[in-house]
Amino acid sequence: MLPQLQLKLFLLFHLVIIPSICLAEQLDDYVLDGDITYCGLNVTAPFSYSDNLHGLQVICDFEQKSGAKITLGRGNFTLLEISREGGYIRVMGKTTTWRCNQHAERPGQVTQVQYLADHDLNLNLEGTPFTFSHSHNKLTVLGCDAFIMLENFITKGSSGCVSFCPNNGTIKDGKCMGAGCCQASIPPDLKSFNVTPYSIKNLTASSLTGISGCTQFFVGEMDPSQFKSKYVVGDGEVSSWPVVLEWAIGNESCATAMGKPGYACLAGENSSCYDVKSGKGYRCNCKDGFEGNPYVLGGCQDVDECSSPNKNNCTWKCQNFNGGSQCLCPPGTKEDGRGHCERSESLEIVLALSLVLLTILFGGGILTYWGLNKRKIVKIRQRYFMQNGGMLLQQRIYSQKQSARIFSIDELRRATDGFSEEQVIGKGGYGTVYKGLLSDGQVVAIKKSKLVDESQIEHFINEVVILSQINHKNVVKLLGCCLEDPVPLLIYEFIPNGTLFHHIHENSSTPLSWEKRLRVVTETASALAYLHCKAAIPIVHRDIKSTNIPLDEIILQKYQISEHQDWLPLIKHTLLHRPRDSRIFRS
Repeated sequence: MLPQLQLKLFLLFHLVIIPSICLAEQLDDYVLDGDITYCGLNVTAPFSYSDNLHGLQVICDFEQKSGAKITLGRGNFTLLEISREGGYIRVMGKTTTWRCNQHAERPGQVTQVQYLADHDLNLNLEGTPFTFSHSHNKLTVLGCDAFIMLENFITKGSSGCVSFCPNNGTIKDGKCMGAGCCQASIPPDLKSFNVTPYSIKNLTASSLTGISGCTQFFVGEMDPSQFKSKYVVGDGEVSSWPVVLEWAIGNESCATAMGKPGYACLAGENSSCYDVKSGKGYRCNCKDGFEGNPYVLGGCQDVDECSSPNKNNCTWKCQNFNGGSQCLCPPGTKEDGRGHCERSESLEIVLALSLVLLTILFGGGILTYWGLNKRKIVKIRQRYFMQNGGMLLQQRIYSQKQSARIFSIDELRRATDGFSEEQVIGKGGYGTVYKGLLSDGQVVAIKKSKLVDESQIEHFINEVVILSQINHKNVVKLLGCCLEDPVPLLIYEFIPNGTLFHHIHENSSTPLSWEKRLRVVTETASALAYLHCKAAIPIVHRDIKSTNIPLDEIILQKYQISEHQDWLPLIKHTLLHRPRDSRIFRS
């Protein structure tokens, strides 16, 4: 049993374990996004080393260690680079040699002008997912007697260039402008082509300086600065040159291929499909804000721009989200599109509008409050007006065509500066008298009583109507009343110089002569006679005294009495507050 077990272990070790170790040395570990290092080259999906699903299989000869290759047309070409994002590969192409002056036999040499079906770089891309890159490759000719024409098999597009050498001195390193070297763009969508070489000497029957070396031409990637004069003079012939080939998936557009079996963009919503510009087919990309392999399930992952110093240009805060990021700014500022924070015009507009709106609301509130308050005041005044018999007084005035005037409380407030104490000209047990100036310039006396008997309102209205009818030069005229206050106000014409009592007992500087006093008595008697006998309704005062007789300014002109001076003895008295024994006699 023991020898058999040892034999099995020996076979297992040499037939399984050792080959596995060797294969592991040849193939690096598989990477999460589908990339592997294979035969010294990074192979990434949709390229594969194990199958040829899209015609993008990479092969490797581990025994010869010749590097990664790819099959194109009739041969395998060395693979130099795979660009998944750029959509191209770079392979090592072959150079065609023509008309060597030494007539020496060289591999690939063509000694006659002929159709170069077997010498088109051995690189016919028909039936493959590849196309010659129009942007990377050029037709390059190296030689001193050559006119090379290249023609597209399919589109019949063509290009060509002329290279000749008048003498050795015209050939310059890094210059490819027709002296020993020329270049021409290749037609787009190029998969196969004809190359036809011509001898300038044979075409023009001219003599050219004999320079050793062969004419060489190729389609490949060569910058003019790479040209060396030794490629034409000497033994610096070029046997191969890099060629850039663009690749595509299939021959259908994205719209046609999407959703069908074999659709290559496997990263889902984080990937996008785009049609190739040259040829047919499509390629896949990760969307902006994602990176990875779009040809692998879940291959496109979000890029955290905020953690990358090269992508995060925010001056304040950076906020990452799936597929992108945004710069945040402090309140009152906005991001300017470059990561910087600046004052927000929209915020200023919002604040200005808010301020305007607030002002409107505040002003509207004030106006509303003022309107409601005014309405409330109007209602209160209307209530007082009705309470003090205003409707009855209006009816009497209109029906009897009386001259009594109904004043508003606002008019009297303006006339007295708001019933200022400075406007008070008299106080008594029944109320206060104010001096007022009406809007028309008339000076008046306004009596504001302290109390009112609501049961006597009708009687008060009757007295106002009667008193307003009195028209005598020695009786102060009642102008009207105001009923918009809790207590009615009476408005009289203003007598400016106090009462008789004041001038007899208090004012010694302007004493009244006996003649003036006699005239005051006479005029007072005249006024009482008018009230008792000539008024429409007889009025008995019964409270005649010096304090109730105001004097006008004419009486006080010192010792200068003329026939035009009027004495205006007046009992400034409201019947509403008269003494109890005062009464009105009706006829």
